[in-house]
Amino acid sequence: MKEILRRQFRQYIKEFNPDLLAVLQDSGRLEEFLEENLDSVEELMDGMIMEQVTPIRILEQCMAELTRPLRPSRYHYCLKLLEEWFPDCSEKLREGGLLQIELIGFISIADPLFDELRFSEDTKKLDLIRYAILGALLEFSRKYDNQCL
Repeated sequence: MKEILRRQFRQYIKEFNPDLLAVLQDSGRLEEFLEENLDSVEELMDGMIMEQVTPIRILEQCMAELTRPLRPSRYHYCLKLLEEWFPDCSEKLREGGLLQIELIGFISIADPLFDELRFSEDTKKLDLIRYAILGALLEFSRKYDNQCL
């Protein structure tokens, strides 16, 4: 069960938090991160097994706990803004195979802004956050001479 959970958690990070995945891989801490997080839900998993909860429900509950600190996805938030406000640019980057790389680069620089704005499930729909991140995307584009935006 733990190995299935590990694979699902790794896949979640790959899909929704590629910025985090890049940092963890670059620092050689991916396996350590996965193990620490899996250890944090071990008691929950063991308790549910003892209660004879179905394996699917156990995986759902454990994944919900594992992914809670990773939500909302800053990567997908920025991707959505880029596609919504700059569709030609996002398509050009996608076709060139640079979309994920550029967004990861942007997020690594914009992390303090996300933190300052207290980006969360509760705040992600606020106009203040949307426009602050859009402004940062434009600034990022200019700083790196990316004529796309």
